[in-house]
Formats: sequence, structure tokens, C-alpha cells
Amino acid sequence: MHSVPQKKKILVAVAQDVLEIITGLLGPDHELCVATSLHHAQTVLSQASFDLIVGGARFDDSRLLDLLQHCKSDQQLARIPFLCLWIKQGKLPRDTFRDLVLASGALGAAGFVDLEQWDRQYGPATTAVEFRKLVASLLQGS
Repeated sequence: MHSVPQKKKILVAVAQDVLEIITGLLGPDHELCVATSLHHAQTVLSQASFDLIVGGARFDDSRLLDLLQHCKSDQQLARIPFLCLWIKQGKLPRDTFRDLVLASGALGAAGFVDLEQWDRQYGPATTAVEFRKLVASLLQGS
């Protein structure tokens, strides 16, 4: 009799309007917990263990870096890979992307993916495959 592998637990902290996009990309292979605000994310992180955190640039009115800093300054949370995403531009100016990439790297993010650019460059199907590969590699290291 084979045991069913336990699903990896991922905290998803993105703007409401891209939630369906990211949950679709992550697929049903993971246990997803959605945080809708910085306070909500901090509360959930204090109550449960996660294998990966995925945060969007426009999370809680652009509080992605606040969440990343919170995670990396906590000894228990700092070990969790934190993947930052630019999912779609929305209200943020495109120049903000460069600043976010630099700041997230300085704060210890595992990476910053521009899904909008990947879609333009590779198409949605390849973007989904490559994104899932990246998530799988981060989960293997956690």
C-alpha cells in the first residue's frame, strides 16, 4: 500500500484581481492559503507552517516588501522561500518593477518573476510549465 504524499503548503499573498491567475498556475498539487492583507498574512504565518510564500507586487496596496521584510526578519519564517511576482501591471508604473526586484533581492527573496513578460515571450502554456518548474525547485529546497 502506497502512502499519498502530503501536499506542500503555500501562502499566496496577491491582489484580489490576480488571485485566480496565480491559483490556476499553482494548480491543485499544493495546499494553498490565501492572505488578503498584510495583517492577515502575518496572522496566518504565526499560526501555521508553510513550505513557500508567493507574493504579488500589488499585494495589499503594494505591501509586498513589508511582508517580505516581516518574513525575513523572523527566525522561523526566514527559512521559507519567498517568491515575488509581477503578475500584471495594474496601477504600478513599469519603472517600479526594477526597484521591486532590487529591493526584494536585498531583503532575501528567492526570486522575482515577471509573469507578464513570460506570457509575452513564451505564451501562457509555456509560462505555466516554467512557473510550475520554478515552484517545484523552490519546494524541493525548503
